[in-house]
Amino acid sequence: RKLQAGDQVLVRPGEKIPADGMVLRGDSHVDESMLSGESHPVRKSSGSQAIAGTINIDGSLTLTVQDVGGSTVLARIVHLVEAAQGSKAEVQRIADRIVPWFVAVTLGLALLTFLYWSRQDFDTALLAAVSVLIITCPCALGLATPMAIAVGVGAGSRRGILVRNGQALESLSKITHVVFDKTGTLTEGKMRLQEVLPANDFDSTHLLILAAAVESHSQHPVAQAITTAVKEQIKSANSALGAAALPHCEDFRSLPGMGVTGSLEGSTVVIGNARMMAVAKASIPDGLRQQQQEIEQSMGVGAFIAVNGVLAGLIHIQDSMRKHAPSLISNLQEQGIGMTLLTGDSQRAADQLQSRLGEMNVVADVMPEDKEKEITRLQAGGERVLMIGDGVNDAPALARADVSIAMGSGMDVSMECADIILMNDELQRIGFAFLLARKTLRTIYQNIGISLLYNVILVPAAMAAMVTPVFAAIAMPLSSLLVIGNAVLIHKRISA
Repeated sequence: RKLQAGDQVLVRPGEKIPADGMVLRGDSHVDESMLSGESHPVRKSSGSQAIAGTINIDGSLTLTVQDVGGSTVLARIVHLVEAAQGSKAEVQRIADRIVPWFVAVTLGLALLTFLYWSRQDFDTALLAAVSVLIITCPCALGLATPMAIAVGVGAGSRRGILVRNGQALESLSKITHVVFDKTGTLTEGKMRLQEVLPANDFDSTHLLILAAAVESHSQHPVAQAITTAVKEQIKSANSALGAAALPHCEDFRSLPGMGVTGSLEGSTVVIGNARMMAVAKASIPDGLRQQQQEIEQSMGVGAFIAVNGVLAGLIHIQDSMRKHAPSLISNLQEQGIGMTLLTGDSQRAADQLQSRLGEMNVVADVMPEDKEKEITRLQAGGERVLMIGDGVNDAPALARADVSIAMGSGMDVSMECADIILMNDELQRIGFAFLLARKTLRTIYQNIGISLLYNVILVPAAMAAMVTPVFAAIAMPLSSLLVIGNAVLIHKRISA
């Protein structure tokens, strides 16, 4: 029978993984280059996500099937690539508007040619008019843009850059300002729990359990760091948590840019930043506030936790900068592209990151709606804006920007709003995306130029009865082949 969600399947070394799922047992390396463009195998063990179509290399894996058929990541990517290759850039829409006039002019020129030569010789008039009709076939003009878009999208997908529509490539080549989200974009977003600093006589072990119970309903990197740490400690025989079970959380709510809240065993638990504590009416001691500032200076995140309106402690989560972030910032500076960093963290944390990356505008303590407003403000000033983000709170800003890039590890909602998805989360691929966009747009203009030059040279020759229908029939497909060949050269141009 066909695989269904919930089935368990054994994947032996050398076999393709048949469906999306989670590794139940086993340890192996998997070749995911067909998705990410990254040649290094990825280690998979219990709890790891496996993707259909990738290749198991050196160990046996037992998977629990989660998605099959058209629901898999691979199927969705194939659908997006097909849609992108069939989409139209703005320059293509201009060409589409030209074609009807082009056809009308062609018919007019053929008629004028026939009328002119018919006064001298009917056979010459007929041959000349037919030659004009054949020469001016708009095939090359019609192929100029879609061929370049199709090749550009394909070249991007092979390098882990999923372009969702052709317009994105054209718009990306004209970008003047880049807006970055911080967490999960310029930083790894793979946060680790460092320590719990209790306050007001609360117990750190109990606080961890409360925090994990609430955060288990969230997909935020901070939430994942807390829940992962607690689950690992529960499994450990030497852990103070022992084999504890997380209490059931009710009335869970997430306030983007602030934190989360939920009800546990009759208590209201609130986790988040200082703004969230103000909403919960929990007073933060100066000492704990100072500790949070020190955490942020070290690229960490300090999340306060309050129980029934009483501050219970501070949870230290540590993040790190992506290794390619400084080189990307330097590359954009060399191109004269403006940059802005948006973050919900404090100004102190944002300034610390800026000092490591280089000169850029920094906007801290921003709410999700403020990110969208900042992009609107830049656009009103004449900037063409690229937004790069990964979280739920980035979705409005991604949708507002002229072009948007979502990190492949981000939330589904941010990926749905983005024009381009970075499948392997490597920031240096963004520089390649700029190069790909410029080369693709340049190829489009070259193809249109080839098509027009062909007509400018041969149409007058055909009208002067210097071209035979046979020659025209050979020249016309050659012009189309020339356009196709120029588009295929995109691969060579971006590899040079």
